[in-house]
This record gives sequence, structure tokens and C-alpha cells, in this order.
Amino acid sequence: MKYEYDRKKKQRVMILGGEGFIGRNIADYLGDCYDCLSVGVEESIFGEKRKDKFIRKNPYIGFVENNYDAVIHLIDNKVSIGSFIKEEEKLIKNVELNSKKHLVLFSSAVVYANPESEYGQRKLALEKFYQDYCAKNKIKLAILRLFNVYGSYQLPDRQGSLVANIFCNYLNGEKITINDPEAKRDFIYAGDISKVIEWVIKNGFEGTDDLAANKSVPIKEILDVIERDVIGNKLDVIIRKDEKERVFSPEAKSGIIKKVRLTDREIGLSCAFDFYKNNLAKIRKQYGL
Repeated sequence: MKYEYDRKKKQRVMILGGEGFIGRNIADYLGDCYDCLSVGVEESIFGEKRKDKFIRKNPYIGFVENNYDAVIHLIDNKVSIGSFIKEEEKLIKNVELNSKKHLVLFSSAVVYANPESEYGQRKLALEKFYQDYCAKNKIKLAILRLFNVYGSYQLPDRQGSLVANIFCNYLNGEKITINDPEAKRDFIYAGDISKVIEWVIKNGFEGTDDLAANKSVPIKEILDVIERDVIGNKLDVIIRKDEKERVFSPEAKSGIIKKVRLTDREIGLSCAFDFYKNNLAKIRKQYGL
């Protein structure tokens, strides 16, 4: 399939895994000024008002014939470490990654918090593979280690979906289960991630950095803010008193986050709540409710 880009826009950006939570936010933010192409095996349920273009394809299997300036790699390819390198080599070939491109690779704070886990091992392998490949082939590489994100397009009951769980359970009249309200997290609004990505692309940033707000807060503080400043009501929360934090989230040390103006927490949470109110029927349908 030949894809024609809009020549009037600034740069051409390919988003691998662009139908997921983070990808939808990036495409929504960049779509006004950048020519964005999302590549994925299934279109998002929130794709009807998209600003980007979508190609239904698995980039690990099929060739993606496109000419782009930057590629954002969001895919967590859940394969064994033994076959990991071969899979990424296939992707590189299929998207024609070369020295004219800027690769923005999403990793995770799991490399600090739980590097021995299967997920942590995948992310470490991903970083090492692309560091070596991009250095050898003179490709600009930015590795961003993502911390806890909330915002529009996030589905509940997924990894890291605490805020989505809270809002969806509240709107559905269900109880909200919290394991450890004292556990600290560095929460960042998804819209701010999109601002950072634009800065990274515009400035040709290279290197490895955290992608977080640089401020860890206990979960109970997020609950308080939601009750007081967002919904104006009490949440029906169940605390699992026998469940305490076993894997501690580290304090982020992001340099690039200082390049953008962060959204106030109350505003970010309010925007997220509005999204779930407006899309609750669609989310319920997705889960067969």
C-alpha cells in the first residue's frame, strides 16, 4: 500500500504501536502540524476523529512503504529474549530505518524498579539492541524511560491504568480497590508526553532520559485530589490492608521534561475524567458490559 504524505505539514512521523494509549495522545497532539502515520494490527476504538492516518499492519511481519523523518517505537513485542533481536531486525528492515531517520524509542521505568522481571528484561534488551544498532549505522536515537501516565485514551484494567480504573469504576458505580495508598508514583499527564515528543523531534534530541514529572506522590494524594477538585464527591475505596508495595518506584530524574510547561495536576485529572464521561459507553462496549 502506497501512502501519500501531506507536503504542507512540517515533518513526517511514523508511530509504531500508534493505536495504543500513548500513541493516540501523541498523534492527537502532533496531528495538526505533523504528517503522522499510525501503524498497528488493530485500530483504536477511539479512532473516529483521528488527525493522523492509519495503516493496519504488523511491522514485524509486513513491509511498510513510507518516507518519514522520525519513527516513534512504542511496541512492547512480547517474545522470548532468545528471539528478540531477530524480531527487531525484521522491524528495522520493514520500516527502512536508516541514517536519515530519527528514532524515538519508548522504554520504561521498570528498568529501575524491577529489571529482573520479564518485562524489565525485554526493555533492557530493547534499549541495548537499538543503542548498538543506531551507533553502528549513525542513526539519531532518543530513548525515553516512561513512568506512570494517565490521560485520555487509556483503557482500564491495563498495566499502569490506576487513574483510568478509578474514573471508570466511579462512573460505573463500582468500588475502587487500592493495594497500598502509601505507595508513591511519579504521575505524568499524557498530553505532556506529547509536548515532550514534539520537542525531541524538533530539536533532534539524542540520548537516554526519564519521561516523568520528577515528583513522586502517594496514591492517597491522587485520590484526595480527585475527590476534592475533580468529582466533588467521595470515592468508594477498598484498601487491601495486607497488600503493601513490594516493588518500589524510583524517583525520576528527567531533564527533557524541563523543556515543556507541564499541565497542572488538577487540570490533567479533570480532562481525563471528562474523557471517560464522554466515552464510557464505548469503553463499556469494549469490555462487553
